[in-house]
Amino acid sequence: TPPSSHASYIDAAMAAGKGGLQYHGGAVLTRTPHVYFLWYGNWEKSPAIPILTDFVSSLGGSPYYLLNTLPQDAAGRHVPKSISYSGSASDDHSQGDRLDAAGVLKALKAAIRRGALPLDPNGIYFVLTSADVEETSGFCADYCSWHHHAKIAGIDVKYAFVGDPDRCPS
Repeated sequence: TPPSSHASYIDAAMAAGKGGLQYHGGAVLTRTPHVYFLWYGNWEKSPAIPILTDFVSSLGGSPYYLLNTLPQDAAGRHVPKSISYSGSASDDHSQGDRLDAAGVLKALKAAIRRGALPLDPNGIYFVLTSADVEETSGFCADYCSWHHHAKIAGIDVKYAFVGDPDRCPS
């Protein structure tokens, strides 16, 4: 029987020692990840900035986040039980109001180059687009967000795209 609430799902997953996550052979972050937001587009009237900043700031060590720490890599290393919200930057459409996957990476690289965000080997960068930005490589039709990695100045940078759901037809 499925658990009756989100909290009981977490408890059941933790008791099973899996957390519902399965290791697929890739790299595991073994140091405390530093989370950075790049607010791309027009965020002037959005309540999302303080909400998401507060969410990430209080996420580390929570029962919800601890689900991510249960799986281990082939060497037996776990994901750290903490994360650190480490900053954000704004980008007022430097790559235009239509972005494909390459444009998302270009926006992130530009923020790092201009010093708005640091180049951090322990960083996880979220490029969040406002409702006035269209992501053209499949947002809403094929996915709601995605993550990837790329080399920037020789550093393997982990990053994710998160679009505004107001862009998606109902």
